[in-house]
Amino acid sequence: MQGGGLFVQRSISWHTALVAMLMVVAALPAWGQDDSGKGLLKNRTKSTGADSPLLKEPSTPEEVFGVVLLTIDLGRIDLAAAYFKKFVEDNPSDEQLLALRDVHGTSSFLRLSRIKELQPDSLALLERMTIASQARAVSPEFIAGVLDRLAGDAVSRQGAKLELRNLGVRAVPAILSRLNDPAFANDFDVLVLALTSIGRQAIPALVGALDAPSETVRLGAIQTIGWLRATEGLPYLWGPAFSPESPAGIQSAARTAILRVLEDRKTKADEVSSVQAASELSRLGQAYYRSEIRPVREPDGLTSVYGWDEAAGTSVVRRVTPQTAALFYANRFFREALLLSPEIATKQRDYLAGAIAYQVVFEGWNDPLSLAPGTAMNTALSLGPEVVSSALQAGLEAGQPGTIFGALQVLSQIGSREDLRNKKGGKSPVLVALNYPDPRIQFTAATTIMALEPQAEFSGSGRVLEVLKRALTNSGQVRAIVIDADAGRGSETVSFLSQLGYEGQYFATSQAGFREAADTIGVELIVLHANCQRWDLSQAMANFRGDSRTAGIPIVVYGNDQMRATTRRIVQQGRPAIFAEEASSAADFSVQVQSFLEVVKGPTLSEPERANQKREALLWMVEMARMGKPHIFDLRLAETELLELVDDAELGPAAMTALASIGSPVVQSRFKTSLLNPGKEASARQTAGQLLLDHIQRFGLLLSRAEVDEMKAAANTIEAEFHPSVAGFLGLLRPNGQLVGERLRTSVSTSQPAESN
Repeated sequence: MQGGGLFVQRSISWHTALVAMLMVVAALPAWGQDDSGKGLLKNRTKSTGADSPLLKEPSTPEEVFGVVLLTIDLGRIDLAAAYFKKFVEDNPSDEQLLALRDVHGTSSFLRLSRIKELQPDSLALLERMTIASQARAVSPEFIAGVLDRLAGDAVSRQGAKLELRNLGVRAVPAILSRLNDPAFANDFDVLVLALTSIGRQAIPALVGALDAPSETVRLGAIQTIGWLRATEGLPYLWGPAFSPESPAGIQSAARTAILRVLEDRKTKADEVSSVQAASELSRLGQAYYRSEIRPVREPDGLTSVYGWDEAAGTSVVRRVTPQTAALFYANRFFREALLLSPEIATKQRDYLAGAIAYQVVFEGWNDPLSLAPGTAMNTALSLGPEVVSSALQAGLEAGQPGTIFGALQVLSQIGSREDLRNKKGGKSPVLVALNYPDPRIQFTAATTIMALEPQAEFSGSGRVLEVLKRALTNSGQVRAIVIDADAGRGSETVSFLSQLGYEGQYFATSQAGFREAADTIGVELIVLHANCQRWDLSQAMANFRGDSRTAGIPIVVYGNDQMRATTRRIVQQGRPAIFAEEASSAADFSVQVQSFLEVVKGPTLSEPERANQKREALLWMVEMARMGKPHIFDLRLAETELLELVDDAELGPAAMTALASIGSPVVQSRFKTSLLNPGKEASARQTAGQLLLDHIQRFGLLLSRAEVDEMKAAANTIEAEFHPSVAGFLGLLRPNGQLVGERLRTSVSTSQPAESN
């Protein structure tokens, strides 16, 4: 730093000398001519080889830089370019560049970068100086020096405040680190002054500081938010102001800060209402949980969330998805609301719902959720099925897939078949989840229902089998329905959806689109134009939301920008739904729709997930066959899908076991074919043979005469290990006495008796 100071002094003295030299030159009569007015003075410099008005050549980088600026002021761009070239070739250090910036200002570098004759070197020099400035700005030593000057005289304080405003949010972690350090306990007011000098750009980092273990840090952050009257910081003051976990000093400071932000000069701090706080915290939690407030998605698709890092001793930023950020804030506010009213059922429901969703999004959808102590899933197991069911209901109402996914898994372990009935009337949330427009959730709901072991028919029993059946053949293709009276526009929207991974299907009327969505499984998105016909938008939205099969499917209403205002109420009432402006490209359409879909749906099923679902669905169908209750689960509806798996090396035996409960000639014929097929695995052939006999005993002989003859002929050709199945088949044909005698005579041989021991 001393070297830098000497360097600055030297630069100033050289600049003064330059001015003096120019003054001397200017005093000469017609300085470019001799006494007779003829001939130029050829003062050609050694360093540049150009004519120069200078009486003395610059010898250091700082002197050369000063000459560059001076010759530009004189309008000698040619000379400035020559000296600038020398300056660049001398390759000054970063410290020299920063010292030059301190003397001449950043504007001098900007000025050079705009002169065409000095480019591209001048542009590169500006970038290098900027990088060096940023590096110095975030260095602890530099920030420490700025903070030290805050405690100096008026001039030092003013300069330090200016530096802090320039540093912005980059200085906040260092200031908070000092607040966290007991060695600077006496500097509390100075450090709060430093934070307020930075301004409202410091608020996000200050919000992270509210989680610090240090009461001093929290107090500094709270006071700064108050002094700045930052409305964006207000939501984070309600918890500290009233939480029973907050010390009295924090509560008082937070209440005072709230009044400052609200600019309420009449109310006293101790008159701020805890009821008001609880209501506001719940409102904020719901707004984030329901995605009514969405964290800003930055160009890289992520958003910044600040939190306290005890190891670093300051507030640090983490880059997360907007969905993760929203659930993080939702959980924060739900928890603070719960602390104010821990016995209120709605507060319990909200916090559990938010915590489950956050765990799902944080850990990911593909792997089993952790049940370790302290996790939301572990806690949910201990709360009982009624509380978990209420959280599931909250997730369904908000369109929050993480809550639904996690709560269903908990209910599969602690629920009972009584949870398939809604004791308060209406439909059980477990059954409602069967129609949620996400195949992962539909499948989880179906397997949860199976785990609850229903013993009687219930509303949705057919839907369970439909979901499991789809899992057997799911190719990963997601379906969408487009409804638009304009065929050209509708077809274009279908093409946009195809680029987003959807298999779109176009319908000219709302009625036709509704029938398709309600009658077929697998529709995960509805896109309809604001001017849809047969029904209009209001009636179409009411019908989609009024039918349990389509109630949860996300809806995108699109139209021109003028339609946004006229459809706002309908879209809000039809959530999950958004309005999208008519797009001219798939990219424009995607920008408007993608973030909405990420909130209401989990990520697309991966190939391993689909394979696991296929195996699990098949095992549950085997369980349906074992239950023997076709009035609840009629496996005949899945016969085609099961038959396709019979020849699968891994899944074939389980598929045949499930098929054995279906009294169909096709099934019996398939068992016969598998038994006689020499290309199949031996174990699969033996399974087919046993199941064939069981099927005939249960449903009677359903084979054709030709197939019976084929089995009879196999008695003489089939391998010995499979002959018992053929023999059993012949016995089931109930041969007459003559045939029995013939078989005994020709087939049974009596060997010599073995020698006794």
